Amino acid sequence: MALSSRLRVAITAALLVLLLVLAAVLQPAQAAPEDGPSQNSVEGSRLVLPGRGPAFLLAVNYEGPADRAWQMWEDGKYDPTLIESDLRRAREAGFSTVRAFVQPALAKEILADRWNKLDDFLWLAHQQGLAVILSLYDYEERDLSKVALVNARIAARYAGNTTLLAYDLRNEPHFSDLAAAVYPGGARAPIQGSAAAEKLADYREMIDKAGTWAAQRGYLVTVLDYLHSPEGRRWDPLLDDVNRSLTMWLQPQIEAIWKADKQHPITASYSDLVLASLPANGILDYLTLHRYPNASAKALADVARALNGLRSAFPDKPVVLGEFGFSTSGMSPEESANYELALYLELVSEGLAGGGKWMLNDFPQGANPKQNAFGAFLADGSPKPVVAALRALSDYLGRSPSPGGQVYLTGNPSPGYRWAYEADDALILSAASYKGTRVSFVADRLSQLFLTWTDPNAMRLYCTSRADVDLDPAALVRDPKMGSSFSLARLEGSGRTAAAFSQNGPRLKMALDAGRWYELSLPRSHESPPPARGLDYDIPDGHFFTQTNGRPLGASAEGFAVTDGGGVRFWSEFQRLGGVAALGYPVTQRFILDGFTTQAFQKGVLQWRPEVNRAYFLNTFDLMHDRGLDDWLLAYRQTPKPFDSSPDTGLPWDKVVARHLAFLDTNPAIKERYLSDPAWLDHYGLPVAHADMGNSFVIRAQRATFQYWKEDVPWAKKGEVTVANGGDLAKEAWLWPVEAVVPQPAPAR
Repeated sequence: MALSSRLRVAITAALLVLLLVLAAVLQPAQAAPEDGPSQNSVEGSRLVLPGRGPAFLLAVNYEGPADRAWQMWEDGKYDPTLIESDLRRAREAGFSTVRAFVQPALAKEILADRWNKLDDFLWLAHQQGLAVILSLYDYEERDLSKVALVNARIAARYAGNTTLLAYDLRNEPHFSDLAAAVYPGGARAPIQGSAAAEKLADYREMIDKAGTWAAQRGYLVTVLDYLHSPEGRRWDPLLDDVNRSLTMWLQPQIEAIWKADKQHPITASYSDLVLASLPANGILDYLTLHRYPNASAKALADVARALNGLRSAFPDKPVVLGEFGFSTSGMSPEESANYELALYLELVSEGLAGGGKWMLNDFPQGANPKQNAFGAFLADGSPKPVVAALRALSDYLGRSPSPGGQVYLTGNPSPGYRWAYEADDALILSAASYKGTRVSFVADRLSQLFLTWTDPNAMRLYCTSRADVDLDPAALVRDPKMGSSFSLARLEGSGRTAAAFSQNGPRLKMALDAGRWYELSLPRSHESPPPARGLDYDIPDGHFFTQTNGRPLGASAEGFAVTDGGGVRFWSEFQRLGGVAALGYPVTQRFILDGFTTQAFQKGVLQWRPEVNRAYFLNTFDLMHDRGLDDWLLAYRQTPKPFDSSPDTGLPWDKVVARHLAFLDTNPAIKERYLSDPAWLDHYGLPVAHADMGNSFVIRAQRATFQYWKEDVPWAKKGEVTVANGGDLAKEAWLWPVEAVVPQPAPAR
């Protein structure tokens, strides 16, 4: 989102004229270099931060002090005192890295061999312990030989610099950049020449069709899925031309750096997912994508889906979300902090390399109020709420050896609750108030509560606003034999003072001041850990399952219990009704729904009916209809709305069944799959709707949805019938209470 990118010439007619002129003088392309990228500052899925080793990247984009953003390098505007103040705030906020931009004024100084400004900037960052990603080509220049010259001079000067983390070739390169470039030696890119106008039109058509295709599939797929689908293969020749052009565009810029510096990794920051996924990017050390999602749980999941698609294309390279943010124009600062921290934790939980918030400061001089308000700090330097949250996140990530936990987002946030993140050594909650079995709290406003125990003998507590907290330490750290002698201290720099709390059995109550660290001593049992259990196992009165805890199999002991406790015989009924084969694994704990004790499984949902002393299947899709989720099902899961049920009125039950089973005649393959289950009425209920959805034919039932695929898709072959399970779908639609879907610690032995 750098300003120069937004000001690039994008008028199609002018671009086409330029391409046609270039076509007359340009020559065939040169071969790609044989050298491969340097991996000296990359380790696995992480970048290696100077002095810290491989680490998750908590980065922030920096365009300069608030009153001179995008002008910071200009004579009369460059002010190292203001920059030092900004970088100090960045470090105090918990950022590990800043991304800065080589803009026109700085490029001219480099070509004139004047280094004082960039030298100063890197030294100021070094003094604050910040690494720097330098975005090299943030100015308008079509001649790649001239761009390469600037790159070469920077690389020669900073090859041994330990503050510099990486080179970013360009901020958000597009098709137009490749098409308009003047390549070294008069070479001609495949997308240039007499067919330039046609290729540009084809590229735009491809993007439009990919968007339509993804929309038809509820945005549960990405443009990359389209390009690998049978429909998308028609674009292979175009993509081959674009890929060869991208190779030519990357090559001279990278070679210029390599001649002097093969120590620092190189990336390019894309907003175009198609360009980012092309094989030409294999020359880069890591991949960077920019995304600005809207404020919803689904949009955050879409970002993770795009990044994981990129990681699948380049499985041996780190992937970074280089720009993201939520403007505080039109959204409260507290809500913005809530979503930004959730997205950082989504990246952590997915095992991605890091993220870069856009940006450090608000920009009050801009013309667009929304664009002006993405800063972590206001224009006067005062922090927004996200700064307090980032400070705590940085502290946790710096201490934790944990490979990452799981984010539990709710798509229908309550007035008080937003999300939870749970790992083996942490529970982080975003809420104004939260009531759970292990912890409850009430804060002054929407806040983030951090409970972390990276030290097994101490729990660190932190809340971004004042909060009253009630917690069970033994349950949180999964030490059921923990002692009862606790102490609480408030941390002040290197000092600590005793803090008040009350104790009632295993539970403690305390008041936390905003933005202050507390440490709770944990009287651990220090027993030797018992032998590892299986993925699921018997417990008193039931069975415990870990398969649906959201972590890789065996990576976490948390899960869901199915028991006969309290006279509600879910475990007995689960076995009677067919067990895992019929119902799948549990996806919730018990909860109350419409007055009945309920537990959801992947393939079905059970409700306990005390009047008959047995469990009934819940008509999950009927419930989603009653809760107003038909539009969601249609948009995101290609599930048609139920037909009018008034023709059932007055019919005997057998006639009702016959009328609904007739819906199956619309698709013989689905009918065969549906009726092949001897207990089809229990497991699926009655069919209630059918529709042709383009690439599939869908029959909706009361408890499941059947999809017959008319083409190959990533998850099914043409002619295959798949079943969308009601329990999983209702969880995805956030129909169940959030506390019920969070996995619980393994029961004591």
